[in-house]
Amino acid sequence: MRAQFLSTIALVVMLIAITTSPGHSQKYKPGTLQHLAINNAGHEATECAAYHAVVGGVLKGDKREPHLSEKYLKTGTLLLERAAILATMIDQKAAAIIARYKISIDEMMKAIDNSATNISILYSKYAYPCKAVVEKPDDRLRYWLKKAVEK
Repeated sequence: MRAQFLSTIALVVMLIAITTSPGHSQKYKPGTLQHLAINNAGHEATECAAYHAVVGGVLKGDKREPHLSEKYLKTGTLLLERAAILATMIDQKAAAIIARYKISIDEMMKAIDNSATNISILYSKYAYPCKAVVEKPDDRLRYWLKKAVEK
């Protein structure tokens, strides 16, 4: 499972390197509502990427539904790519995303005591919120922008 995490991290570093080329995207300055919303949406995408990576890794040993593990791992990679793209919009370093990702994975593995037996703990906390992040990313960004305006 650790090798999957490391290859995903390598992908993020490469994606950020590509997308931070001059003129690639709009940049939002710290302190703006857009910056805050994008930062929060990126954090949420990174956390959900970690959730999908952990669940995908745990399910890898389940011989009954091998395709399910691959689906989770692929979704996790796509979410991490989304977080990387959002990071470029606020000039966030690749190291920050990698740190968020690793911290989230470590916290999740600790929460389940590194055991597939306890995976329901993660399902109950992340399944529905992460489903929204996967299926309706624009709605989540609007949510974070609305929260930034309310502050």
